[in-house]
Amino acid sequence: MLAKKFQKMLSILLLFSTILTHTSAQIRIVNGKEGRIEDFPYQVSLRRYSIHVCGGSVIDADWVVTAAHCIEAFEKQPRVYSLRIGSSNRGAGGGGVSISKI
Repeated sequence: MLAKKFQKMLSILLLFSTILTHTSAQIRIVNGKEGRIEDFPYQVSLRRYSIHVCGGSVIDADWVVTAAHCIEAFEKQPRVYSLRIGSSNRGAGGGGVSISKI
């Protein structure tokens, strides 16, 4: 009986703490404007198993540079990574490119 009361109280507490700490999405750049891929054609989305993990910049026809922590934390097998290029939307548009070397 006491265990059920405790479980119920804990559930209610967790529910309220979730509701009270939830904040709406905030704009992170003040007075910024939406970027278009035409303005930043060198930007790419580095993807691991088709999920965006980091951004990158094209520095040559065959090379993209990204932050070391984008790769260090994961396996370093090129086959699990790809790039989305030609889109300012990391989830759609543009084209996919496979990675041959890290």
